[in-house]
Order: sequence, then C-alpha cells, then structure tokens
Amino acid sequence: MSGPKLSEYELEQLRKAELERIQREIENLHANILRIKKDIFSETEWCRHELDQMERQINLVNGCSLSEEERSQAHSIIALERQRICDLLRSMDAITSHVITHPNELKEVQAEERHIRDFWSRLIESKAMILTGRIEYESVMANVAEKIKGTLGCSTLSLAEALQNVHPVRPESISASTDIEQMRAEMLSEIVSLKRSRFASKKIIERLDNAAQLVSDEIDFKRLNDINSRVIKELSHSFAKMESIYDEYKNVFYRHNTLLSRLGKPTLEEDSFNNAAEMIARIDTIKAENESLHQQLLAIAERQEICNSIDKAMISLGYDLIGTKNASTKGCAKLYQFSKGTGIQMIQKEDGTVRLKVVGLSKRNRPPRESEKEHLLHMQEEFCSAYEQIKEAFIRQGICQVQGTERKLPPDNQFSQIINVDEYNSTYGGENGTLASIGRNNRASVYKPKYMTQDI
Repeated sequence: MSGPKLSEYELEQLRKAELERIQREIENLHANILRIKKDIFSETEWCRHELDQMERQINLVNGCSLSEEERSQAHSIIALERQRICDLLRSMDAITSHVITHPNELKEVQAEERHIRDFWSRLIESKAMILTGRIEYESVMANVAEKIKGTLGCSTLSLAEALQNVHPVRPESISASTDIEQMRAEMLSEIVSLKRSRFASKKIIERLDNAAQLVSDEIDFKRLNDINSRVIKELSHSFAKMESIYDEYKNVFYRHNTLLSRLGKPTLEEDSFNNAAEMIARIDTIKAENESLHQQLLAIAERQEICNSIDKAMISLGYDLIGTKNASTKGCAKLYQFSKGTGIQMIQKEDGTVRLKVVGLSKRNRPPRESEKEHLLHMQEEFCSAYEQIKEAFIRQGICQVQGTERKLPPDNQFSQIINVDEYNSTYGGENGTLASIGRNNRASVYKPKYMTQDI
C-alpha cells in the first residue's frame, strides 16, 4: 500500500498544553498592550480638551475686569499650565504608533508589554503631578470667575467655562449653593463633564442637553435642585457604578479585538451603555465569544506547529525541503526531494488532515509520459518503507496520528502526477536537464531539485 497516505495529526498532549499556555499568554499580552494604547489615546483626548479649554479661558481673562498686573499674571500661569499639558501630549505620540516586529514571539511580546506598561505608569504619575500642582492656576481662574460674577449682565456660560478647570464640581455640593448664578454655573459645568464621560451615550447626551437648556433659563432654587437631583446626581451615580465594572469590560473587550485582529477579522468599537446592567450582560457575551475565537487561534497555532515539526522530521531523514506553496492559517503544501526526479508532496488541510504523496518534479505541471509512469509507480512502492520511517520521525518530533484516521492507498498510475517545482517558492532557477541519480542518503540541496526529465 504505497499510494497517497492520509491521516489526521495532532500534537502530543504535553506539547499541546504548553502551546495553549503560550498562545493564551500571547493573546493576553497583546490585549493588554491594545488596552493601554487605547487608554493613552484617551489621555491625548483629555490633553486636547484641556488645551481647548485654556484657549477659551484666555479669552475670558482678556474680556473680564482684571488689572493689568492680574491679567499678566493670569496669562503667565495659564501659559505655564498649557506648556505642561503640551509636554505630556508629545510624550504620548511615539508609543501609540509603535508596532511589534514579531507579534507571535512570546519573549518579544512580553518585553513590549513591560515597556508600554512602564510608560503608562510614568504617564499617570505625570498627569497626577499636573493636577495636584494646579494651586496657582485654580486661584487665577477662581479670581476670573469672581470678576465675571461681578460684571453687569454676566454670562452663566462664561462663568461655567471659568469654573471648568478650577476643581471638580460634585452634584452634592451644588445644592448647598446660596448664589443662584453660581449654582447654575456649577450645574452647567457638571453637565459638560458628564457629556465628556465615556458612558455618555447619544440618548444620555440628549437628556443632558435638555437639562442644560432648563438650567440656563431657570431662576428658582427649588426647581434647579430638582433638575440637579433628577438628572445630574442620577447620571453621576450611574456613571460611577459603570466605572466600577468598566475595567472588566475593557479587559474582555480589548482581548476580543486582539483575537479578531489576529484572525484577520474587522475589529469593533467600544459599546455604548445606558446602565450597568447592559454592560454586565455584554461582558458575559464577549467572554463566550472570546473563548470561541481563542480555540480558532489555537487550532491555527497547532497546525503551524505540526507543519514545522513535519519539516524537522523530514529533514532529519535527509528529505531536503524544496519549497512551500499556499502557506496560510488554514494549512500549507510542502515539497521535499525523494529520489531522482521525484519528491514527497505534503499537503496539510484545515481539518488537520495531512496527505503525503510521491510526485514527479518538473518545471511545469503536466501528465506523465508513458516512459515516466513506470518510474513513478516504482517510487510509490519504494515510498512504502520510507513512510514507516517518516511516521516514526513524526512521533520523535511530538506529533502523532489521530487513531482511526489513517488511509493507505495502493500504488496506482492514477496517482502519478508531475508538478511544477517553481510553484513551491523554490529559489532554484537553473538546470532543466536530467540530473544524476541520487540515493536517500545523498539528497539534493534545498535549492537544487532534481527534475523528472528535460522540459523545454
């Protein structure tokens, strides 16, 4: 029985378990890198918002009744604060665009993840230093707010702009205000902050815009307190609850995008949620999808590992690799030198099936001539004993047949085939003529396949 040989192959259990461990770790590291890069991108958005806010505040400084000395001091302090934000923003540019050279090499991915995680820690520390060192800046803007309040026909929106970067306004403190203009400004400032939240869906933004319109026109303390309780406090507490589970969502979501990307599928945008219950339900759904995607990636990794192990096994027996054809995540085809004018064609399929077959070698695909059929049939028979040695070499490389899947077809000229070596990415581009016969222990070099006969 020496025609084509078909079997399903798998890695031995210890190798498979180790492969899965490495695969899962690589996936998790890539997901963490992606998550941190997205967090860094969010910080760049924060920086740009701060810079835009400062531009508006400079206009407020120029337009309110400050002395020249106060105005000059305000300009100087805002410029200093602006420079600190610009320095922070510049430090983020290089890290977000960096690409890993070998995304499947565990050591390289580990080193990249450590590098970006350390950068993220330094970034958070730098931002914290900026926020905690804003005493002079907050003092200037508080003074501007007071001047605006004292201006005849002062704009509530201008006052809200002045208060925006002074200190976080909390809904609980708003209701304690005894100055209605101050109260409206603080409510509008908090509404702006809520609209900037990652949890502000389109529906929530519409609700906040309606609330802002009501606040701008309202002059009654009681009704303002009612808007504060029904809208601002409610959404603030809801966002806080969502924030408490957002880390888990980020972990599963960015792992999901990592898996999709590695499978060559389109990635997703973050979901919008109206409440924490929606987020929890989505987390459960993504977890189930992630496990399915992981198994797909693991199957690809196992196929590639089997293919590499077959290479090692064949080369260990002296069957030099001529070339590879159609290598992909679904499998591959490889060609090894067998004897004068013949090779062993290995085709690996997506379902794990591996087919080994003796073929004639030429510079083009063609049916064998009558004079070549006898030789090909003889080489099919010789392949019988070679096949048993090949199976033993596979076992030594840690790959084994799935029980009950082996099929051995008998030698037959219906299996005789002559194939184009150049389709196998062989770098050999020389002789077309018949070459000397070689034995199993004196294989042709990897770049010099021995052709079947002269093909012009």
